[in-house]
Amino acid sequence: MSRTKFSPTESSKKRLLRLTPLFASIPSASQPKFASNAPQGPLLVEDVEQHVQELIANLPPGAPVYISRTKTRGLLASLRMHISGRRLPDFAEAINAAINEYQLRLLPERIPLSAWLPRYEKILALLRKLRSLLPDADKDDLLFRIISYFGEHHAGSHGPHPDLPPYELEDPLDNMWFTVNYRSSERLKTLITSVQEVADWMQNFADARVDEIEESPEEKLSAAIWLTGHELPRIYEAFFNRSFGVSLSTKSYGPGVRFIIHVLDAAEITAPSGKKFSPHTIRTYRRRAQQAMATVKP
Repeated sequence: MSRTKFSPTESSKKRLLRLTPLFASIPSASQPKFASNAPQGPLLVEDVEQHVQELIANLPPGAPVYISRTKTRGLLASLRMHISGRRLPDFAEAINAAINEYQLRLLPERIPLSAWLPRYEKILALLRKLRSLLPDADKDDLLFRIISYFGEHHAGSHGPHPDLPPYELEDPLDNMWFTVNYRSSERLKTLITSVQEVADWMQNFADARVDEIEESPEEKLSAAIWLTGHELPRIYEAFFNRSFGVSLSTKSYGPGVRFIIHVLDAAEITAPSGKKFSPHTIRTYRRRAQQAMATVKP
């Protein structure tokens, strides 16, 4: 099956879309909470699309280069493999586009929803509770004035409130016996408004329902399995016109695995543990990728 060729920027657009706050790192187990209805509130598809366009517009011109053309020639020489000069630019671009896609895939894996959603929900609950306890300047005038008084006393001892320059008063009684107004009532009003504002925007996300993202088997692969088990083998077969065969029943490994090891070394890509991907791991990831892609209907 032929593979549609996209520029590195075009092929990254879909991945960038998934890195926006609306879609970032939502695992399958958590999707039902966010996938009941169409988007609403500020989380509209148009907003996400605009964000993606801004990201793409700010990308540096040209494709990212992780492995230079010189390193690419050295890689081929060390493997005793040959690609004609006219195909070398396409080969180098394919390798670098694969590595760029791998880097983009790593981002949501490093910040999964399960790592921040529980704290997010606790913060939201506490903000809502705090907002209900904070005094209203009109309805709870006494409590509001008491807290403001303590603010004036604190500022008089510790210095003015940040970004609120104080001013002197002609009549100290205008500010409960202080000769300087440290504007604590303004700070308290700002706090009350800010708590409400932050709680509102956090609630909008918690209430949002987005259409479930349809992912292909290729898109469901982890970054490491996609790169070492699917994309680099695909590039190997496309440019060297040979099958990427692996066997887990033997300790030896063929030129395909060596090709991947050399590419990973050239791009300085290691496993999350910091160690290099072993040949056995590469062969295992290749089998997993093949099993996942076998579910694709022809």
